[in-house]
Amino acid sequence: MSDAKHERGQLALNTLEGAAKTPMDRDYTTTTGIVDEGSVAGKNRGKHMPSGMHHLALFTSDMQKTVDFYERVLGMRMRACFEMHGVPGAKHCFLEAGNGFEISFVQMDDPATQAAELGTDIPHLMQVELANGLQMPGGTLAHIALRCRTVEELKALRKQVKDAGVMISPILDHGMCYSTYFQDPNGFQLELCTTVRPYDSSFEMQPELLSRKLSKRDAKGVL
Repeated sequence: MSDAKHERGQLALNTLEGAAKTPMDRDYTTTTGIVDEGSVAGKNRGKHMPSGMHHLALFTSDMQKTVDFYERVLGMRMRACFEMHGVPGAKHCFLEAGNGFEISFVQMDDPATQAAELGTDIPHLMQVELANGLQMPGGTLAHIALRCRTVEELKALRKQVKDAGVMISPILDHGMCYSTYFQDPNGFQLELCTTVRPYDSSFEMQPELLSRKLSKRDAKGVL
């Protein structure tokens, strides 16, 4: 990311933090308490919503290696590890991931969890399909985006990941956010991301896409 883009992003972020909240802002409902109609459900949108993610639970075939990665590379800390409730032969750990959010890993030992093979079971870094061209089935994980508060924090965390010997992408400008991508030892695709502006309703809110089949030939998405 160029210095000019960095400066524009930081200016946008400062403006975002000081501006009045709008429905296109991240955390709008949480911040304002206003529950607008749903984009699809309309007036049938529920009047209560969760206050955030409590934890995300993922399978691992090597919990010790995984915990070492998240503590050493991302500065997280394991806060709990115990036999999984109601699941004989399984263990469960929880890592502090910031802002009250935790990442949890589950390892089955009897019988053992099998490691995923990159390209065969899960995509390679920054890919959405397997090596044979098949798409991942619905119900599987695309990536996990970890939130950074500022552009400076994003750059510092990216450097920490790179200095730990992990391959990580350049910082990409997605318009409303800046992101960088890498993978953990299990093959989960991770993203470090910071928001720099609200969504633009003129082109980033297109509910008609929900029922439209898209073609690669007609792609209009931009980074």
